[in-house]
Amino acid sequence: MSNGIRILAELHPIFLVCLGIGMVALVWVLSSISLYLQKNRGLSLADAKEEMEVRKAFFTIAGMIGIVVTLAFTASELSVAVRAENREQLYAALGQLAATDAQGPEVSAAALLQLGKLGATSEDDLPALVRVVNAYLAANAKSPVTEHNDSDVTRPDIEVAMSVLSDLVSEKPDLGSLVRLKGLDLRYLRAHELFLPYARLIDVNLSGASLKGAEFSNAEFVSVVIENGNFSEVGLSGSSLRGLVLAGTPYKGTGFCESDADNRRIEIDDHVRWTTEECQND
Repeated sequence: MSNGIRILAELHPIFLVCLGIGMVALVWVLSSISLYLQKNRGLSLADAKEEMEVRKAFFTIAGMIGIVVTLAFTASELSVAVRAENREQLYAALGQLAATDAQGPEVSAAALLQLGKLGATSEDDLPALVRVVNAYLAANAKSPVTEHNDSDVTRPDIEVAMSVLSDLVSEKPDLGSLVRLKGLDLRYLRAHELFLPYARLIDVNLSGASLKGAEFSNAEFVSVVIENGNFSEVGLSGSSLRGLVLAGTPYKGTGFCESDADNRRIEIDDHVRWTTEECQND
């Protein structure tokens, strides 16, 4: 189906151009015939030309209406076809996710990438896609994930899921409120410029993770631990940090003081930091 839709999309403007040329040619031919017939009826050249202009205007308007109707109809048909194709791809990706388990993370990663591609072309499906990826993480990234211990690398399906989740939310930031990461093992995650505003992270282990440049504005952190990771240049405007623990983790350029002062408890290397008083004196 995808090839047929692609061909239709490519031929659609060509068809309209040909239709327009055909309408212009039809107007010219009919006008010439009309002028000839009017002269044979004994009308003066001026009267014949005046009547010809009236008919030419009529055919031109009719041609324009035809083009507009054709454009609207073709666009509608193309939109329906694209939505149908997206729906088929969505079901295929979901089926692939449901058929795999922790023994096939590479297969799951491929299905997750397909969901991410659908999100870029189907805005109406974005909320559902965010929920699907979030549910996948809840089921497959529960702490502890033993595979992380073998190579100090996040399991590929989990890393891809976090990346896809970020991409989906970046299409519509308010959807970050649908993200709820609870009790997850996200150690060694490599997610530069992760975009999850309004997300909730509860009892999440991000030790060894690199979150440099991530955006967590208006997010909620509860008992989140990052040891020997990277938390530099992270956006925390309006976020609630009720239990963020950093140890051996650089945090240069991160706006801790931009977070919610009433819900801010940050422990850095066993010291409580960025209290309201400290932020006021900063």
